[in-house]
Amino acid sequence: MVLYWILVALGFVLLLWYIHEKCKAYTPKAIVLKSLVSALFMMVGILVAYRIPPAIPVRPLAFFIIAGCVFGLLGDIFLDLKFVHRASETIYTYAGFCVFFTMHAIIMVGLIKYFGVVVNFWWTAIPILAGILIGVVNVLIGPAMKLDYTGYKEITVAYGSILMSAAALCLSYCIATGFKNPFMIIMLIGYVLFLASDLILSQTYFAGKEGKFFLAANYATYYSAMFIFASASLHLV
Repeated sequence: MVLYWILVALGFVLLLWYIHEKCKAYTPKAIVLKSLVSALFMMVGILVAYRIPPAIPVRPLAFFIIAGCVFGLLGDIFLDLKFVHRASETIYTYAGFCVFFTMHAIIMVGLIKYFGVVVNFWWTAIPILAGILIGVVNVLIGPAMKLDYTGYKEITVAYGSILMSAAALCLSYCIATGFKNPFMIIMLIGYVLFLASDLILSQTYFAGKEGKFFLAANYATYYSAMFIFASASLHLV
């Protein structure tokens, strides 16, 4: 576990450095730092999966978590490139939406594959339906929330639906297991932080609210979520 904590600590230090650099300007240096932080949560995920005893039949789920983190890393890069290459901003934004959509879809498949077979069907179906409904309503009430989704309505509906479905699924499985499964509890905490990050990000992207506070809060919550996802497999039972 010494190496685990070294990687987490190094990730925290580099994250602070990255936030400091990005508060000054959107530069290739900031992208490099962000990529390094993302690479570290990938390394944490791989290290954690390696530590799972072979006798425990949960390695496939750990693989889904790692695969999701890979797409998270790609999303990090695409969404920062849009600030460096302004002419391709729309392309990079769509790419970011798509890879993060894929990330949550992969994690959901892993959760359903491992937990969906041991709980009632409705513990899976209801949160997914609820997530889709919330994703649609979120865009419909956008104007009332002073959020301008012009040009991104369809992709925002799709992304919001998958994100809310994944978060709701974690909550549903926590309830179904009586909040006694540490892995699911940790995944739920991760998704609460991820939702907080995206709520902050939506204010930046679609409400025009920018500033050091929004930037720091977004990345603090986002990377906390990603390191939690990467670490969750330590608690698989």
